[in-house]
Amino acid sequence: MKVFLVGRVALEADGLAVQDARLPGRQGRLLFAYLAVERGRPVPRDELAAALWGEAPPATWDKALTVLVSKLRSLLTEAGLDGPRALTAAFGCYRLGLPAG
Repeated sequence: MKVFLVGRVALEADGLAVQDARLPGRQGRLLFAYLAVERGRPVPRDELAAALWGEAPPATWDKALTVLVSKLRSLLTEAGLDGPRALTAAFGCYRLGLPAG
């Protein structure tokens, strides 16, 4: 598996590539990049909101974040991972677990 965060944001696994255009907009790319950099660490939802929207997140940021995570899970599944197992939620945090290497 390869994760690209410089120049473009993309994921490649077993010959299948998910290019940045497939990620759900600017926030989707930021979400994936942020979680990839923090790989394995449970990241609090409010920390992700600050990373995605800055100091003035929209009033509906909680729902918007949930939708972005759902779309990202689908893309991870398309790349050959088990999306719900790769991107987990617990105790108000999201955690991206990628294969070793």
